[in-house]
Amino acid sequence: MWSSLIMAVEFFVIAIPIHILICRLTSSYKFISKSVLIGFFVLLFLCGYQHQTSSVDFVSMYVFSTLWFSYLMIVLALIKSTTLKMLDALAKNVNGELHVNEFTRFFHKDEGLKNRLITMKMNGFISIHHEKLYLTQRAQKTLSFVDFIRRLFALVEKQT
Repeated sequence: MWSSLIMAVEFFVIAIPIHILICRLTSSYKFISKSVLIGFFVLLFLCGYQHQTSSVDFVSMYVFSTLWFSYLMIVLALIKSTTLKMLDALAKNVNGELHVNEFTRFFHKDEGLKNRLITMKMNGFISIHHEKLYLTQRAQKTLSFVDFIRRLFALVEKQT
């Protein structure tokens, strides 16, 4: 069983640089489709490797697939998070501040702005003074990390 886990992790570790390379060499168009296909082809390669060594093991295939989809969910959450987009909009504002009502310019009311703002304040990502929002240092560090991930995968979104 340990050999199954180790083999799955080895193929997962090999798949990540391949994924990053393909993302950097191609456009961000259909990111998820390409990412799922990369995982599928690495899984096929894992199956072929196991067939050649006469040790087909479904546990390693399952573990690899689980690792791959978990990894994709984390990357996608960093790229598409509305909360991170809100922090990014605040960071890109010239004065580094926004009035609470100015977020409606970027986001629709149905996205739960009030609840998100409360949660961001409770988690220490923003501070509110006189109905103006300010980024905390924690938020700036988080945005730097997310920006690194987006640039790593060449997924810089177009400015609107």
